[in-house]
Amino acid sequence: MRDGAGYICRVLACALCVFVTLNGIYAAWAMDLRANPLLSALYCAIPASSIFVFAFVRRRSLEIGLHAAVALGYLTVYSMLNWRTCAELGYCSSVQDTVLTTLSTRAVEAAIAIVVLRGVSIGLGSQRASARR
Repeated sequence: MRDGAGYICRVLACALCVFVTLNGIYAAWAMDLRANPLLSALYCAIPASSIFVFAFVRRRSLEIGLHAAVALGYLTVYSMLNWRTCAELGYCSSVQDTVLTTLSTRAVEAAIAIVVLRGVSIGLGSQRASARR
């Protein structure tokens, strides 16, 4: 049962990594990078790195840490860009409201879900390994 749950969590995390990565690639294709080049480049590059972390990082603790860094970095950069946009247009209410609005977007939720799903699948895998001993 745990093997199946861990496998399902891993497959879901992989699908979400693909979604987040494609979101970053689409942003790079559709975004005007001249407006704020550093933030715009980070906004595209951070989510695009998600699938590479999933595919190439083998140490479990490092993988979860890097996925958490991707999620936190994506939330931070996305919030900064949202704040810049709403400040220019004059409809910002507060920084907290902007961050919470950004947190409710599908791409940021998916990046956070990757961390949770990989943690669960790794936790189930380590329980399985300790049960064999």
